[in-house]
This record gives sequence, structure tokens and C-alpha cells, in this order.
Amino acid sequence: MDYAIEATRGNEKVFFNGHNGHIEKTSASLAGYKSMGNYLDELYGDEYFAIGTDFIESNFQSKNSSSGDRKNYKVKNHNDLVDAFKEVESNIFYVDFEKASESGDLEEIVSKEQKMANIGDDFRMWYKFLKMFYTIEMTPNEAYDGIIIVKEATPTSVKE
Repeated sequence: MDYAIEATRGNEKVFFNGHNGHIEKTSASLAGYKSMGNYLDELYGDEYFAIGTDFIESNFQSKNSSSGDRKNYKVKNHNDLVDAFKEVESNIFYVDFEKASESGDLEEIVSKEQKMANIGDDFRMWYKFLKMFYTIEMTPNEAYDGIIIVKEATPTSVKE
């Protein structure tokens, strides 16, 4: 990201979205690569603000790279963070980790390692039986500045 280019366009900030595993700051993936978010965090420090996502139940669409078929899958994810908000009435909501740190209970939850959602565009039916195939073990407030939690996610429609 080159802020100088954006500044010439009258923009003070840049917004982009990406997969949790790419935008998170800690390179938590077992794949052994340094995430883009880790590079951005090193380069921009506090100016890089990462917002992750997690869910309780997700219906999503993904492709099986072996067959090329795109199918709908359903998985559930429970960790202390999403479970702390399961009684919230809204289906989608944002948790700011700086605000969460004002509560002792929430501070403890966001600062301990847990399995968080990490689903890419290659998924196989049997992945849903082993949480390690659709989560990454990470510490929420080290990986992100906040998180969007979706209690029940539904799939998007992919236009080929």
C-alpha cells in the first residue's frame, strides 16, 4: 500500500478486505508463510487496523480443488470468544478489542489462544470432522484489533 498514491486521490485511509489468514497480524497459520497482515503491521504499526471474522455456525460455498466442484458446506465453531456472545440478539456484530479490554472477563478471553475460523476456497466434506482443517489456533487481540462475529452465516452466490 502506498499512502502517497492514495493521498493524491484525496484519501487519508485505505480499506481492503481479505481472508482471515492473510490479514491477521501474527502469521498463525501452520502453512509456514508470513501473512500480509504481519508485514503490514510491521510496516505501519498502529496505523494498520485489522478486523477478523468468526462464526458460530457457517453455511458456506467452497470448491474442492481435486474435482473443481463448488458445493455448500456447513460447520460449527465454538471457542470462548464466540461463545461469550452467543446470547447477543443480533446475528452479526462487531467486537472492538480495545473496548473489550475494559472488561476483565472479556480481556481474559481475547488475550488467550483459541481456535478461530479459517476457511478458504478449497474444502472437502471430511474437513468438517476435524476442526484443524477450518480453524487456526491464535490469540484474538494479537491477531486483530477487533472482530466481526456472525452467529449464523449463509453462503454467497459465486458468479462464474
